[in-house]
Amino acid sequence: MQKSKAARTAEGRNAARVVLLCFFASGMSGLVYQVVWVRELVLVFGATTFAVSTVLTAFMGGLALGSYYFGRRSETVARPLRLYGLLEIGIGIYGLAVPLIFATLPAVYHSFSQWLHLSFFMLSIVRFMFATLVLIVPTALMGATLPVLSSFYARDIGRIGLKVGSLYALNTFGAVLGAAATGFLLIPALGMNAATTTAAAMNILLGAVALTVSRKAEALPALEARAVDLAAAPSNTKQSSRSSGIGARRGQITVVVAGFAVSGFVALSYEVIWSRVLSLIIGSSVYAFSIMLTTFLIGLAAGATIASRLVDRIRRPVSAFALIEVAVGITSLGGAYLFNDLPYVFVQLYRWVDSSAFGFLLFARFLIASFVMIAPTVLLGALFPLVVRIVSSRKLGRRTGRTVGDAYAANTVGAIAGSFASGFILIPWLGLLGSLRLCVALNFLVAAAAFLASGVSDNRTRPRRIDVTRVVGLAASALLVFTTVLGDPPWDPEVMSSAVYRYAPSLTDKSRQELFEFLKRGQGETLFYKEGITATVAVQRQGGGRVLKVNGKPEASTAGDMPTQILIGALPLLVRE
Repeated sequence: MQKSKAARTAEGRNAARVVLLCFFASGMSGLVYQVVWVRELVLVFGATTFAVSTVLTAFMGGLALGSYYFGRRSETVARPLRLYGLLEIGIGIYGLAVPLIFATLPAVYHSFSQWLHLSFFMLSIVRFMFATLVLIVPTALMGATLPVLSSFYARDIGRIGLKVGSLYALNTFGAVLGAAATGFLLIPALGMNAATTTAAAMNILLGAVALTVSRKAEALPALEARAVDLAAAPSNTKQSSRSSGIGARRGQITVVVAGFAVSGFVALSYEVIWSRVLSLIIGSSVYAFSIMLTTFLIGLAAGATIASRLVDRIRRPVSAFALIEVAVGITSLGGAYLFNDLPYVFVQLYRWVDSSAFGFLLFARFLIASFVMIAPTVLLGALFPLVVRIVSSRKLGRRTGRTVGDAYAANTVGAIAGSFASGFILIPWLGLLGSLRLCVALNFLVAAAAFLASGVSDNRTRPRRIDVTRVVGLAASALLVFTTVLGDPPWDPEVMSSAVYRYAPSLTDKSRQELFEFLKRGQGETLFYKEGITATVAVQRQGGGRVLKVNGKPEASTAGDMPTQILIGALPLLVRE
């Protein structure tokens, strides 16, 4: 007996709920892999910034490649949900094989080094090539999941921002849980191999669920598939048709996609800069890094969630894109003017938390990270559903996957460049504040270009009007560019290099001025200060000796710890004998 239309629509909605839950779990497993793979490759390559950046570049390069290729491939796939299930199973199977492949790498690149007598730089290139070869397959499969799943879930052009934004937000929230769980629970409790096995089993299970659901959901007629919608409220047909009638012209799309790539560059540069600044305040432990990553992802997910509910109702999405870029620049620059006060804020948090409870200490560090990162990352997260809304085709159907894949790939390519350039070029050359100012200027330049593009009307017969929003936006952008060029936010190297995270519990009774005087008095005279590739290094004269500090923590001195340092140097020789 044939099912009624209402029954089939209910089945479609149930399938949508299952798909959303699967994509949430997929985001979680993806971050488990990333954290574990970075740790494993650090053991293989050494704990250098170059090694970590190599892994990150290879990982994100695979995401870009997969989203771009499968975004186009999804146009010709009759059953995208089935393809998604196969992708998840492929990720899980390859995830199980990765530890075995990693175990063979030391012997391989050691043979290359002996055979070709490679320098450190050339050996690093070989490491990069092998890391890319190992990670390109699973990361390309991961990158493919969003455009492929969008082809199934987001076929209604009038609601594409809501649908794709919801997928992206849920996947990112899953990544938040994965990053936090891996750093604080899975690896400490189970170890890296068990964490990898858990993630792989999750992927294979998700794939099996998707294949099962696809047999029923993708049997629905094409027109009824549009009814697959999680929202309880019915869509506003008039509004949707009006929104779908507003399309961006080719020139506008080019500007927006290029701007979105620059936004990817800026976003990863901000993440590196913020991480370096926050490491001076909350420390540079594994837990501190996990907190920073989790905070960054929470902001992106929250921004995508908010924007996905709004973008389909925006009449001038290109102008909205420009305004968000301006807001990212303003909040990032505004946060920089608060950097110098972070030591005081961090100390004050200890008045409200139990310094003997590990969980409360982590929460205090999370609040500090949120203080700096949450506003700009929410805005950055809002860009993706808005960009998809702008560049989406007017035609209903399979082009959704291509639209999502192209936008995601452009942003990821920019992110790859940003992660590399910020650590190896910008920070050593311009310093932390100079690099941040450059990123803010890029935000404003993208905003100015988008404001100019937004003035092009789709309707050529309509007379051109002065767009007040565009004029105000251009003026604000120009003003803020000049502001960015003219002045630096306050930054006291002696206060920022004081390792306040080591002494905070004993300083809670001091006022702001007393705290700063105490920190400056305890540091002595700063002889050298440099923000380099791997860390912020300071050399200070204290008493009758000198102290070398890395990210605020004393690592060497000519007095006090000298006997310990000599012993550390002698231990390898003693062990060898």
